[in-house]
Amino acid sequence: MTNGLQRTLSINGESNLYSRAARAEHIEKVNAEFYTVGGYYYFKNIGESQPILREVDGVMELIYPLEKDKKIVYSIFW
Repeated sequence: MTNGLQRTLSINGESNLYSRAARAEHIEKVNAEFYTVGGYYYFKNIGESQPILREVDGVMELIYPLEKDKKIVYSIFW
């Protein structure tokens, strides 16, 4: 995996919001750190917040709760 990007998100106040990190017809957890997304790229969670894998209208999503003082950090490789 040579091509990729890293994203860091944080929130300063209280929130009931979520951030969608990935959306595809198929997302599969490979191990404790990696997910495959749509068969096209890999998603790696790096931060202290853990993503939630859910299905909405037949499509898979990786979302993060936006929590005060917790950074969301992840990388995407293709």
